[in-house]
Amino acid sequence: MLIVEDEKHTRNTLCLVIENAGCTVAAASDGREALGLLIKQRKAGRLPDLLILDLEMAGLTGLELLDALAEEKIALPTIVITGFADRRTLDNALARGCEELLTKPFDPDTFTAALERVLGKK
Repeated sequence: MLIVEDEKHTRNTLCLVIENAGCTVAAASDGREALGLLIKQRKAGRLPDLLILDLEMAGLTGLELLDALAEEKIALPTIVITGFADRRTLDNALARGCEELLTKPFDPDTFTAALERVLGKK
């Protein structure tokens, strides 16, 4: 799994929850870092099973990252997390293939349930 989250505390907490569930996780602090990492992983034939993506980040937003991934023909199941959830933004995320939307703050059980739903579809 790859977590893309600019808030260090949230990023670290999500990594811990995923690791405690027995999964491997990588993290990026912004969309540009994530895009570079995913392109390298694709070349190595090791894309993650899941992308966990914050929408509001400096540089390259979550929606812009989803667009860049589409241009690169990288398709990943995606859970979007955001503290700024207006209807238009959420609709845009869903239109770009997001499978789950979580509004911050959320508890670890809610996050784990979203992981199970998305990974259960694979």
